[in-house]
Amino acid sequence: MPTTAAITLPPPQTLGQSDNFDQTVVIGAGPGGVSAALYLKRFGHPVTIIDAGEQIHSRTDMAPDLHNYPGHTEPVSGPEFMKRLHRQLALHDIELIKGLVSKVSRLPDGRFEIDLAEQATKLQAGYVVVAVGVGDYMPEVKGMDDYWDRGIFHCLTCDWYENRDDIALIVADDDRGLTTARALYLMNKPPRLIVAPAKTANYTAAKVAEVEAMGVEVYTSPLAELIGQNGDLEEIVLADGTRLPCQVIFTKLGHFNYDQFLEAGGLTPARESFESCLKVDFRSFLTSEPRLYAVGPCNEGPDQAVIAAGQG
Repeated sequence: MPTTAAITLPPPQTLGQSDNFDQTVVIGAGPGGVSAALYLKRFGHPVTIIDAGEQIHSRTDMAPDLHNYPGHTEPVSGPEFMKRLHRQLALHDIELIKGLVSKVSRLPDGRFEIDLAEQATKLQAGYVVVAVGVGDYMPEVKGMDDYWDRGIFHCLTCDWYENRDDIALIVADDDRGLTTARALYLMNKPPRLIVAPAKTANYTAAKVAEVEAMGVEVYTSPLAELIGQNGDLEEIVLADGTRLPCQVIFTKLGHFNYDQFLEAGGLTPARESFESCLKVDFRSFLTSEPRLYAVGPCNEGPDQAVIAAGQG
């Protein structure tokens, strides 16, 4: 039978807590990471979880409310939800380390070594779970922060329903924005639906024609200015001076990864080609690297908090 090259690890009977082979380090303390840590602890495995805190703003941490999370009958903000998750870790006596991981490398014996930025601490573990999520590219427009989570959102799944009757702008530089506009039109067409780029419009003529026939307004001049009061968006101004009424903006500009610490340590797990998310076996969430797992939006699956928790 053909065999594949793999890292040689000691047989199970030689593994023990003293040599860190049964220790798991979870990187990321959002829904996916906390879920993984809780289950590992409850099944008797030694586990440590690392939280970057304010050094990285996760999608969950920035959410105004987790509308789609089962059991939330009252508004629960992202920061409050994160506090609840961390209190649950404490109830299970799970070690939570505050710090930003700078490098994850493989030791000669097959274990991982985890370096924390600006700290002398190095952790060693037999298993690593990556649960760092992803970040979203946002338009480079002055005053964005004034409207974030009131008039500007990145997640249609999370926030479209509450804003479905508002005049909406989708900011996207390619056909993804036009595809999203078509989907919104079919779900619940808002009073006015507009698409404009953040920088350069790379829309195909066929796609533009398709959505314009549905009543979607497509502009090629980039978004330049936001106008409103007290966090409530009222108008947008495009670079060519065009002024348009607008109450809510959704961005479709793609995301960036927070798992650069893998490459920094010489680890090269397989990634999908579109946005470089980690490829996993969706039965075990194992990456192509032995003993390296990935849960939540950093893998190639759907990116919702409840799904991340289920994967953990």
